[in-house]
Amino acid sequence: MSNYKIPREDSFSSPTPKMRPKGLASRSKAEEPEQGPLERFFNLFRSAGGELKQKDNTSSSTRAMKFYDASNNKPTRPNGKDPSARPMRIGKARAELEGSTEIEQENIISSNSAATVLPSMVTITSGDTLSAIARDNNTTVAEIQKANPTITDPNRINVGQDINIPSVAKQQDTSTLKGNEVGLMAKPVQSIVFSTPVTNTYTNFLDIEGDESHLGGADYKEVGITLPLGIVPSSGLKYTHNGTTINLPDDITQRWTTLKNAGVTLNNFNPASVDTSAVVKDGIKRTDYNSDEDFTKAVVKSFETSVIKEITDEGVDSTKVNDSVMEGLISLAWNVQGHKWKDIEPAYKEIVKTTPDMAKVQIGMLQVFTSGGIVVRGLAERRAKDYNKVAAGLNQPTIESYTPVKLKNGNAGFEYSMSDGTTVTRDTGKDYATKASQGSFKNHLDKEIDI
Repeated sequence: MSNYKIPREDSFSSPTPKMRPKGLASRSKAEEPEQGPLERFFNLFRSAGGELKQKDNTSSSTRAMKFYDASNNKPTRPNGKDPSARPMRIGKARAELEGSTEIEQENIISSNSAATVLPSMVTITSGDTLSAIARDNNTTVAEIQKANPTITDPNRINVGQDINIPSVAKQQDTSTLKGNEVGLMAKPVQSIVFSTPVTNTYTNFLDIEGDESHLGGADYKEVGITLPLGIVPSSGLKYTHNGTTINLPDDITQRWTTLKNAGVTLNNFNPASVDTSAVVKDGIKRTDYNSDEDFTKAVVKSFETSVIKEITDEGVDSTKVNDSVMEGLISLAWNVQGHKWKDIEPAYKEIVKTTPDMAKVQIGMLQVFTSGGIVVRGLAERRAKDYNKVAAGLNQPTIESYTPVKLKNGNAGFEYSMSDGTTVTRDTGKDYATKASQGSFKNHLDKEIDI
């Protein structure tokens, strides 16, 4: 059974980018000749007095964040009249920062904690949800609820309500450390730079699958909760229902039973109650990444790595593969859990040629149209979209539409209409009478569907 669900046909808007505020100006080395790095850091912090540099391009964030004011230890709300109430970024307490003009690390270093982040709050505005706020602040709905005991129902928050945002930095006790050992101990998880094909594939999948975890589709009873992009975690998935946290079993076939026994139904399932903070997918750990987005991209990257290996194994230089072509191959590998069948191997040799034999590419990519042994019309469309990325990257004709058909041999098939006026027919290898979905294939028989 696949651990990635067939994507839904839902639309989705990308999440609002996180605010990336600048920080305080540091003092020069000459002003503090005898101080160690930790003492210099605290003097920097105290001398700043909560005053920050004002940028011309003020933030367009719709959420009214509250930030810490160093001068009076009180939260302040940023506004156009008070430039000093702008968000702060506090930096490293390290000797290497002597003479620097800005401080670039987001963690505050204290005497007893190696990575303590200043508390912040969010004021709820129209359209906000806890799941979106949690995603934008690299935390989870469950953690926000812990920090706000008055929120008993994550679906009921009020405009104008202030909620605490918990720290997401990992804490480490440094009470036994001396001197500059504090501040050098803890290093925050680093953001990863992903390739263009991985980033574009991630964005394309969000448009199809959406950004929320969900139950639904044909296989929720087999896999339980599915995360964005159709990911079914290997382990570490949690769900909170009626105030109780449910640790879902690693055996995906037992997850729906566990949820159902706890009282979870299709009607009361709440995406905001899914806790992904400790999930693992095929050895990729959520805890190794700063955000759900980076974790998900890392999973996509694992398919890019697999595709590159398969291409290289065929003696093809993967560095010569066009980004659009690579996107199509990654997407195909994602949807069919790796394309290691023999028919696609000749296609790899064509994707770096100036004049490729697209018949070989079509044979390699336009296949695997079944889910659970049943022919599904939507998979023909997904294959067409993956193929079109490859064809576009090679400046070749693309697929404009497809038609579910019953072939002369009695099998279910698809006819693809190309942009150059030609037609490509593919046999699913499955009997039309017994192996074709009624709703997803037979009800659309002989009907042309645009891509």
